[in-house]
Amino acid sequence: MAKFQTDYIKLDMDLVRGIETSLPRRMIVEGVVRIAQSLGIAIIAEGIETIAEYGVLRAMGVRYIQGYLLARPGLRHLPAFFLPEERCSAVA
Repeated sequence: MAKFQTDYIKLDMDLVRGIETSLPRRMIVEGVVRIAQSLGIAIIAEGIETIAEYGVLRAMGVRYIQGYLLARPGLRHLPAFFLPEERCSAVA
């Protein structure tokens, strides 16, 4: 039995990179998401660079993302950012 429980789990970018074409990655993330949801733990996916990665993760129930798809990092200022839905409609 766990003596503590975290509120968040962050998925490393190496795990989510290309998730839309990788069955093993999808299966791992689906399993982690199911366990986290059953324990009330939020998932954060880092390193999201494509709309395809974003779409797969959202379909799995991942609510929180970070990565170049949203904005490039900036030094001493807040970078401009775009929600993926805005980019999806701009691409379509």
